Amino acid sequence: MFYCYEGDKLITGQSLPEIITQLPQAPAFNHQYLQDYLTQGLFFRQANNNSTVFKNIYRIPFGYELSATGTLQRAWNIYDKGEIEEPKNLLLQFQEKLTDAVTKCLVQANKVGLELSGGLDSSSVAALIRQALPEVELIAFTNGLPKNSILEKKMLYDESAYSRQVAQHLRLQQIIINSDYDFHTLVERYTELLGSFSEVIFPFLNYRCYELAQQAGIDTLFSGFGGDEMVSQQAGRYLHELKASRKYIHYYYEKLRSKNTKDWLRILKILKNTASRLVMPVTHQDFLKIMIEQPEVPELATVQEYEFALIQGALSTHLDRRVSTLKSLSAHYGITYQFPLLDPELLQFFHRLPSSFKRKHGKGRYALRQVMQHLLPKNIVWRSDKEGGTVPAAQDAFVRALPKLFLERVSPGYQGVLKDYIEIPKLIKRIEKEIIHDAGLLRLSLMVMMFVHLESWLPKQKYKNAVSKFSY
Repeated sequence: MFYCYEGDKLITGQSLPEIITQLPQAPAFNHQYLQDYLTQGLFFRQANNNSTVFKNIYRIPFGYELSATGTLQRAWNIYDKGEIEEPKNLLLQFQEKLTDAVTKCLVQANKVGLELSGGLDSSSVAALIRQALPEVELIAFTNGLPKNSILEKKMLYDESAYSRQVAQHLRLQQIIINSDYDFHTLVERYTELLGSFSEVIFPFLNYRCYELAQQAGIDTLFSGFGGDEMVSQQAGRYLHELKASRKYIHYYYEKLRSKNTKDWLRILKILKNTASRLVMPVTHQDFLKIMIEQPEVPELATVQEYEFALIQGALSTHLDRRVSTLKSLSAHYGITYQFPLLDPELLQFFHRLPSSFKRKHGKGRYALRQVMQHLLPKNIVWRSDKEGGTVPAAQDAFVRALPKLFLERVSPGYQGVLKDYIEIPKLIKRIEKEIIHDAGLLRLSLMVMMFVHLESWLPKQKYKNAVSKFSY
């Protein structure tokens, strides 16, 4: 959702193009936003969370609403509610909240589809939908592996065995997506649908899912996205809590139980240490003309502080951008994207649970695993979290196509807005010279291609006098 003022008139719209076409002239680019995105946004640490690529056009972030007077305010807070009234049977209450979250998303659904990776989050959502719709045909879309890949093996985590097992267990019609990618028209099409560049790459790479869902007549698509925010990525900060409270026996027990076979092999120096998969991409900074400052990582001592940061605090930009981008794109296909794990009441309840419900016996997501062990195969419920790319076949296809895509759209003599921010000739040489598979450079390259098209698309739009529009 977006809004702006034209004089004393409030204009709102579900997308930037909807706002733009109500303006008397093309909006000006927001240079501060571009600078913030390049220096912070690629780290998902963007300070101006409600700004857009255009001056004086704003977004309504996740968890906010626009009042009738045009004031941006919180619709809900993760900490709105106090202590849990009935501390007994917390797992049962949690299960009820999960069920309610899914049920609310099904109210207006006619034909349901779901994204299924085989991981705990998407499998849990699938199980809850099957529980609510025991006899209805459900279609699951799974991003598979490419047949022959040029990507590093660590980027191609194969979950196909898990997803097939879940699909069979829940009687889902599974569609594996691993071919027929064509990005050569997608750059322009998605730029025009968004009225901007995409700050997150997943919605762009996942486009085949939306096409196939539309062809199948699906009007509601469920995602397990939000699981990391809801369960704090294994709640590792519980260890900090235990150590700070001097519960050393419990601390060392949890620390030792959390080690898997590969961890022990690394400790014994049989396997080499590898970089954390949570490290933010930094390679793009070599191609920037502006000074980049490493964003400060907030001090997050407890599980609850981390949850708050991910959902509505310093680390929440990725959540907002991914949800808003997915909703904007899926609307073009006549599909409503649903994220039951981001239901406000569920988030508020889970936030109040003791940290021991989020990590126990060396296992993160403990409460979710406990609830789901009655609905899913145990090896799915108690498996370790996945690593690697979420759309491996699409990412492989995009990496292969990138040189041709980029060189056809961006010239070394480019003189547009981005010339003041990015070393375009240097980036072109890098793309010509070697395969680009780094996350930061892929996102930067996609941003440049989409922005270049945005510059040519914007003057061609039909503009009109602003109309007051208060219904949203």
